[in-house]
Amino acid sequence: MTPLTTRLKTWLNTIPIKDPVQRQMAALLQVVLLGLMVVIVLATIALLVIPTNPVQETSQALKGNFMGFLVVLLPFLLLRRGYFRGAVLIIITILFITPALAITVVFDLHNSGGILFQFTLAIILSGLLVDRRTLGVVYGLSAVIVAFSAIQMQSGEPDLAGRSMETAVNFILFNGLMALFLDRFGITLRAALRDTLVRENELHDEIASRERAEKRFQLVVESAPNAILLVDRRGNIAMVNSQVEKYFGFDRADLAGTGVDRLVPERFRSQHPAYRDSFRADPQTRPMGAGRDLFGVRKDGSEFPVEIGLTPIEMQDGPMVMATIVDITERKGVEAQNRFLANLVASVSDAIVAVDLQQHIQSWNTGAEAMYGWREAEVLGQPAKEVLDTDFLKTTREAVTKQILEQGYWSGEVIQLHRDGTMIPALSSVSLYMNAEGKPAGIVAVNRDITERKHTDRQLERQNQRLNALREIDTAILASESIENIAGNALGHIRELIDCRRASLILIDWKSNEALTFSISSGDETSMRQGTRIPLLLSGDLLHTLSQNQPVLINDLSALTDPLPQFQAGIEEGFRSVCILPLFSQNNLIGSFNMSSEIPGFFDEEKINLGREVANQVAIAITQGGLINDLQKLTEELEQRVVERTLQLESANQELEAFSYSVSHDLRAPLRAINGFSLALSSKHAESIGEQGIHYLNRIQENTRHMGELIDDLLTLSRITRREMEAGDVNLSALAQEIAGELRTLEPERQVAFEIEDQLEVRGDAGLIRVVLHNLIGNAWKFTSARAQAHIRFGVASSLAVGDVRSDEGETVYFVQDNGVGFDMAYADKLFGAFQRLHTMAEFPGTGIGLATVQRIIHRHGGRIWVEAELDKGAAFYFTLGGSHEKQ
Repeated sequence: MTPLTTRLKTWLNTIPIKDPVQRQMAALLQVVLLGLMVVIVLATIALLVIPTNPVQETSQALKGNFMGFLVVLLPFLLLRRGYFRGAVLIIITILFITPALAITVVFDLHNSGGILFQFTLAIILSGLLVDRRTLGVVYGLSAVIVAFSAIQMQSGEPDLAGRSMETAVNFILFNGLMALFLDRFGITLRAALRDTLVRENELHDEIASRERAEKRFQLVVESAPNAILLVDRRGNIAMVNSQVEKYFGFDRADLAGTGVDRLVPERFRSQHPAYRDSFRADPQTRPMGAGRDLFGVRKDGSEFPVEIGLTPIEMQDGPMVMATIVDITERKGVEAQNRFLANLVASVSDAIVAVDLQQHIQSWNTGAEAMYGWREAEVLGQPAKEVLDTDFLKTTREAVTKQILEQGYWSGEVIQLHRDGTMIPALSSVSLYMNAEGKPAGIVAVNRDITERKHTDRQLERQNQRLNALREIDTAILASESIENIAGNALGHIRELIDCRRASLILIDWKSNEALTFSISSGDETSMRQGTRIPLLLSGDLLHTLSQNQPVLINDLSALTDPLPQFQAGIEEGFRSVCILPLFSQNNLIGSFNMSSEIPGFFDEEKINLGREVANQVAIAITQGGLINDLQKLTEELEQRVVERTLQLESANQELEAFSYSVSHDLRAPLRAINGFSLALSSKHAESIGEQGIHYLNRIQENTRHMGELIDDLLTLSRITRREMEAGDVNLSALAQEIAGELRTLEPERQVAFEIEDQLEVRGDAGLIRVVLHNLIGNAWKFTSARAQAHIRFGVASSLAVGDVRSDEGETVYFVQDNGVGFDMAYADKLFGAFQRLHTMAEFPGTGIGLATVQRIIHRHGGRIWVEAELDKGAAFYFTLGGSHEKQ
């Protein structure tokens, strides 16, 4: 086919006709019409070029050709525009009009065989190209015209008329039979042509599809990300792609024609032929080694996990198997990680729900099953909106979705639906997750049931409201200057807090045996008036219950058979429930705190408890108000007693000062005289007195010296008791070091190890505390004099349990410990008394006043002192100074 013919055919087929049969017929008609137009054009050219006829005849012929050209051009143009039926009808009409005019004018059927053939041609075209209705119309009209012409001819010559009638009958019968045939044949022809065209198109499509498939197969096999190889029936490799070379390390030339077992690890090769035979027995696309771990072996002998898919295909060389091999080394690692994450997700108590971008549920852990009541299999693939019916409390679903897509995260409180229809408050944290390409793939929500927290929050909120109200009531009560104000403030606040319609306070006058309506707070007009008195006899049962400190609760006044008058008045005012709470003062019933509501059963346990708390505060306030006068009187009496006691103490102190002066002056004078005369005798009359006399004089001097020390210690003890304390910061560690230095100076020959804790400070009188440490450390120095290696410690006791005495938590306990002679604890109770000694003067000197002085100083500081000792193993003195004063 030449290019010109190809282009012409393409052009003829390029018409807007959808029906394939009409398209084919239109193409054929276009060829016919084009041929006619070419013939007319050639005839016209011949008339013009070869002028054999006269001019008039030539002119007439040209006009006829022009009209014929126009008649042929019209249906051709209609076909190009896609009007197939219109074009065919025009052709049939032209074929029909010419014989019809000729017959009706000439009335000569015998000489009009060519004209009658046009009728027949019009009938054939109607049956083949149009439809049954058009066929019937064309045949009917032609039969009528022919019959009419034959009838008209009967008036002429007999032979001619007979031949015309015979011709008409033959025409009508022949064309009638042909019309019947064409009707069936035309339908069959069009259907066959349509089927042929469909099959032809399908064949072309199949050929093109196969060509494309072959090209795609080659392209896909070569560019596939996985290894693909073809294996023949004998198990030899027929073809491989580049990924096989990459996976296994072989060249294509090395693998072509070799057995596929070459790529299977040695430990699996013996089983491989049986697997091939099993596949050949039932060849179908399926994974290889389902349920088993598969491995491939590289050229260097190393193995790697693989996944293999088998597909049977028919090739020109016979049936083959296409094996698709995927290296799943990375996936195996991910699967281990995913398995861990899946177990982790499954073990989380929170609900974890994953949905795709269309909000269909893709994952549902055990926490979600427990929280919402749906099993995973029941909700997978379902719209999350229908399953959970999530209500975003402070925003909208659209806003949340927008934030997740833009920011990747959203968190907030939601309300969701349980399977049984109950609503679940939840704290939801929602994140956007991506696929391997980094594109959004879905949404994961971690939801925590906060029902208990919400319940707790509501309880705390109610408790806070309750505490705030009670605080306001308490503040109002404390700020009140009278019982009337106390009652008014309490009643107003309780009525607002509990939202009851009326609250009242009734006080009992036991002397008159009456109850007094003391105060009322009501939301509307009330018949109950302040100051109303009710005989107690009318409320005997109520009083008995109240006296037991129990509330009286009536949930429905209208249900009472014989209500008290005050209850009857409440019923008439519309009240239905009443709560009466007792008021006690010093274990005595003094009245009642009453609340009323128009709602039956209004007062629950919470309202009753709240009312009782207010009632108790009111009772306390009333009691306190009644005791103010007594307290003022008692305060005045105490102040008077303090003045009198102060005068007595001042007088006693003056007497003690006089006594101290007398002791210091009057007792020291005779002692000085005794000491002076004894010295004179020993110095001037030593020879006449003799050695025994001198010994007695020395004893007299020693005793007068000891008597002087006693007087000094007694005066010190007296001054300590009477002197005012001057509080300040005292460094105990520095004082102890100073005292230790003084003792070493007095007896430098002694070997004594001091262990004094650093940075011990206390708040107290520095002079008095120095006396304490001087006595305690001095005693330790004295009672370790018999030790070759003496050891004295001062510091803070680390344990709360010190000896037999337990110190208070937060209290600092100091100690002075030595390894001296110690003493028997049976005599410890005598240790802190004045003039009490556990050793003789010959063993250890002293007056017995020192520890008594220490005890008085410590007591003045608010502290305590005690001792632990063991005979010949040393002693430890523990003391406190009114709390913990150690500098941190």
